[in-house]
Amino acid sequence: MVSLLLITLLISISQAQDKSAGAWSAFYIQQVTEIMAHSEGPHWVPEEQALYFVDIAGQGVHRYQPYTQQHTSIKLNDTISVIIPVQGRSTEFIVGYGKKISLLSWDGISDVYTIHHKFEVDRDKPGNRFNDGKADHQGRLWVGTMGEEKPIGVVKMNQGSLFRVSKTCTLDIVMSPVSISNGIAWNQGNMFMYYIDSPTRKIDILDYNECSGKITKRKTFFDFAKNNITGSPDGMTIDADGNLWIAVWGGGRVLQVSSKGRLLGSVWMPVQRVTSVAWGGHDFETLFVTTMRIGLNSSELVHQPAAGALFEVTGLPARGLPSYSVSSCYLSLPDID
Repeated sequence: MVSLLLITLLISISQAQDKSAGAWSAFYIQQVTEIMAHSEGPHWVPEEQALYFVDIAGQGVHRYQPYTQQHTSIKLNDTISVIIPVQGRSTEFIVGYGKKISLLSWDGISDVYTIHHKFEVDRDKPGNRFNDGKADHQGRLWVGTMGEEKPIGVVKMNQGSLFRVSKTCTLDIVMSPVSISNGIAWNQGNMFMYYIDSPTRKIDILDYNECSGKITKRKTFFDFAKNNITGSPDGMTIDADGNLWIAVWGGGRVLQVSSKGRLLGSVWMPVQRVTSVAWGGHDFETLFVTTMRIGLNSSELVHQPAAGALFEVTGLPARGLPSYSVSSCYLSLPDID
């Protein structure tokens, strides 16, 4: 078990004047892991009461169990951008591995693992890599790529795509080009999909057909520029009331945006590069927040020494919904070379 540096902050909330949102009093932000280069992709597994997440630049897969404060990890050999469990399997996961979609076998505790590559994309774009992704209610995988990033924070535009892998393991491109394919969420009725291509500084909404997985009628749902929000949208999740919670990279906060596209409030974090969010805990009342350290200079690190760590936020006036797992079709899919 790793030693944990715990920092608890009592934070007053910044709330938009929307009386329908109710009164937010106070909440707690706690650093719960040691520092990583670029923590991302959080996914809560209720059966284990544990959070799985990745360190993209550190090429690591991590597991954190709040009730024991146990933090374990493995080191791989390429960037790891997303981790999602396979349906019915407690030790099998789909990961974004460089430009590959791969099947990872890991018990979450030891340093022993196996990895089998199932798809590779963007072969004509050597600087690309997978970024964020999610599974939908039907077990489809939605995962996107981004262009080459040199230096950190400067990405080659319009080089990526959003991919969908069906529940029978058919791979399709569903949106292209994009620049930094990022947060994805679905409303509770599975009628709409929300999507982020970070450089647009917008959250888009699309009509979503749950049966076919088809998405249509893309339009802007929430615009950072029009709402005077500094930074760019990164990962996101949704709560049981249909409100989006959006990580703001370069803006130091998590936004709560209503199902009508109205800004309700902000959770201000002690770091600037907030990368993603996920609900977890027994009743999905804890918001886990991943952050990024790599690319910050020494002066910036003086003011945000915990950058790169995983945080948990408790006491928020919201609760989340379970995340979905991917289809088990990958288990019988042949490996690629």
